[in-house]
Amino acid sequence: MRHSEILIQGNGQDMTFGLEEIVEGYEALRNTDPRKWARYDFRPGRDCLELVNNLVERFNVFIIKARDQPIITMLNIIYYTIMT
Repeated sequence: MRHSEILIQGNGQDMTFGLEEIVEGYEALRNTDPRKWARYDFRPGRDCLELVNNLVERFNVFIIKARDQPIITMLNIIYYTIMT
């Protein structure tokens, strides 16, 4: 089966509209050193600052309140919490 046959949705809509960008992205990754993006080369140790961890922990504390809400309400809660 050719890729052009695969890229047709069940309703017959052609899905090749973004194929050029996918090919360009693939070529860009192939031309980039894998140590800059591949997971195998990441070090397992701590590479972040304590300040960043504290910021993330603080964000997680107040997002718990918004987590059970519908998406728009959740985003509004997060927005108002950040802005105040």
